[in-house]
Amino acid sequence: MLCLVGPDGAGKSTLAAQLTDELRARSVEVRHDYWRPGLLPMPGRLVGKPPPGLVTDPHGRPPHGRTKASLRLLHYFLDFRLGYWVVYRPLLRRGGVVIVERGWQDLLVDPRRYLMPFRRPAALLGRLLPKPDVIAILAAPVDELHNRKQELTRDEIGRQLGAWRREAKARRGVIELDVRKPPAQLAEQLLRNNLLSPS
Repeated sequence: MLCLVGPDGAGKSTLAAQLTDELRARSVEVRHDYWRPGLLPMPGRLVGKPPPGLVTDPHGRPPHGRTKASLRLLHYFLDFRLGYWVVYRPLLRRGGVVIVERGWQDLLVDPRRYLMPFRRPAALLGRLLPKPDVIAILAAPVDELHNRKQELTRDEIGRQLGAWRREAKARRGVIELDVRKPPAQLAEQLLRNNLLSPS
């Protein structure tokens, strides 16, 4: 189970797609998810709200109140917990690979993205979730990342990179990738050194 993390503009989706193609070419079963397993629907769908569109200003909305945020956090926790055992674990036991962008630990690094007014409850619940085998932090100089995507300020990009270096926890290790390199080269680096090596 590989988690790709980093600020907006780091190329998580591009690298995930490259890895998926490389693994499938080697006849490896792959599942690629953005943030969470998705076994449970978005909380808003439960009350009849339409699915959210593309978020272009992740910090532009005010956070939820504590009660609403707590309920949403528990909903997400159940999805991560049940999704791991129902969706991810059987695939991993078959020798497959799960690639997740962001993952649960993104709640600790960037709670504002998820409209959370707090961080500590997510940290406590995260202790009850299985950790990814490998976390790859996609990094580059702040100006490079900001030039790719201006959704976050330079200060926020720098803060998130520092937070990921502190917060990233994985069973087998954390690797930092320089996203100025081509995606194919980064994918090969992961495949050769981490992703397919024995647990």
